[in-house]
Amino acid sequence: MLPVGLTMVARSATTIQLGVDRARRVLVHDAPPGTFDLLRSLTGDSTVGDLVGPLVGRHALPPDRWLRILDELAEAGFLVDSAENGPLLPWPGTVRSQRHAEPPPVEDESPPAVPLRRGRQDMVTIVVGSGRIAGSVSALLAAAGVRHVHPEPHRPLRPTDLTPGGLAQSEVARGNRSTAAMRASDSTAPPRRRPRRTADEAAPGARQADREALAAMLRRVAPDVRVHPPAGAVRPDLVVLATDGPPDDITLRDLTTERVPHLAVRATELHGVVGPLVLPGRSSCLHCHDLHRRDADPGWPAVLLALRQGIPVPPPVLASSVAAIAVGQALQYLDGARRPDAIDGTLELDLDDWRVRRRSWRAHPECFCRLH
Repeated sequence: MLPVGLTMVARSATTIQLGVDRARRVLVHDAPPGTFDLLRSLTGDSTVGDLVGPLVGRHALPPDRWLRILDELAEAGFLVDSAENGPLLPWPGTVRSQRHAEPPPVEDESPPAVPLRRGRQDMVTIVVGSGRIAGSVSALLAAAGVRHVHPEPHRPLRPTDLTPGGLAQSEVARGNRSTAAMRASDSTAPPRRRPRRTADEAAPGARQADREALAAMLRRVAPDVRVHPPAGAVRPDLVVLATDGPPDDITLRDLTTERVPHLAVRATELHGVVGPLVLPGRSSCLHCHDLHRRDADPGWPAVLLALRQGIPVPPPVLASSVAAIAVGQALQYLDGARRPDAIDGTLELDLDDWRVRRRSWRAHPECFCRLH
């Protein structure tokens, strides 16, 4: 099927354009009769054979006249498997044209190009956080085709965590009802020793009901998304740290030691920050940034402690904007299409003028990340 959102234009009786953006379009010249209707019928509801068969009888042409077009569109990433369909992807390259009046010359066969979406299905991501940004980041990653998105709340969910692009009222309410039921059950049960927390319950204050609410939100966005914690031997491709304030040093040190790429994102009521995207041992990290701030302001450690203890509530429009920027950086990294700007930098958005500014950062010679 054609990707969702792909525009198709019949420029003439024999020329068809797929896509309108320069880096996402292809021109098919000398297309045989019925090609436009064939492409328009690629909705995933019929097989290619069912669609091409009637054209053969109607136009008295061999089937390879249409099959060759479909093969080339698939190799270029303009066709996807119906089970893997999703939003339009940024294919590399510029305007491309292909003529189909004559069979192409015979060349050595090469493996077809693999669409970026197929790679995202194999990616494992973890989103740490409970607020509006964390919920929106998780939902956007799942909607973009990242098939395994594990939400890890760092505190209980609150009504202020609701946002149009993330948690809905019904999901938070269900989590609160589950928690109330568990507390009522515990009040009538004899005291017992608290069990050891599992790996996915490591965040202080997190509740299973909150994880279930976040999982329900993700399945609403992408029904086939996997939300369970990664297996012990599976290292996530990316961890997004979307906590209320800056992450603690223990978390940062663990991610650095285990060489897990991670992206920080947060916002206050007026200001949003995306980055850095840390590639352990290859780029500056969050602790590097804090050391640079300490060098410029000896009182920064006290400010940092206050930031970690606060629970800001960014406006939904700011939270959604910051989340979208963060996911854009994450997908650039996961796809490998280009170097994200958040590596060795932060992207900062102010509510007053809505301008995104990039601030560059370098590794600090005293930081623990230099040892890994």
